[in-house]
Amino acid sequence: QRVELGARLVDDRGVLFTSAATYEADRSGAVDLGTSRSLGGSYTGVEPMGLFWSMQPNSPHTKLSKKDVQKPCAVDVEVFSTSDRHHVLARETNERGFMVPGVRRLPVKVGRIRGTLFVPPAEDPLPGVLELCSLGGGLQEVRGSLLANKGFVVFCLAYYKYDDLPASVTHFDLEYFEEALEFLRSRPE
Repeated sequence: QRVELGARLVDDRGVLFTSAATYEADRSGAVDLGTSRSLGGSYTGVEPMGLFWSMQPNSPHTKLSKKDVQKPCAVDVEVFSTSDRHHVLARETNERGFMVPGVRRLPVKVGRIRGTLFVPPAEDPLPGVLELCSLGGGLQEVRGSLLANKGFVVFCLAYYKYDDLPASVTHFDLEYFEEALEFLRSRPE
């Protein structure tokens, strides 16, 4: 029997992200995403995480908004028969985290610099990354937390529209970025 798996997630701004894929279930009605091929939908082929990486927003040119990376996102996954899309065969909610256990999230307010430092657990010094947030201002932590999960010390730097920083910028003060690099270099991790 052919079935469609659908995933949906609503981000912190209320934007809906969805994906779907069609599979051929085995005789017992099971689909193993690790070995079964998607026949169509948001992706094709054997893609164990396809329902997650292929999610698209219902509004064009929109990125996932996640304000607190310490809290996971809830992704609703449903299975339908392709012959009757109104009949849900199975439903499950999966929590997708942004920080693995042991990663520390440290708010930074040192001198003029503002941001968040993500430090993975490690005995030896780790490579460091200075993450410059989006041109829209504020502080974005998603990419930094995910890089920390892979063994990088990441300093997510805010430079306007955050805390006591200016509400807008007319020019970029390169010394501010140099201070941020010096802060990152001074860290023992």
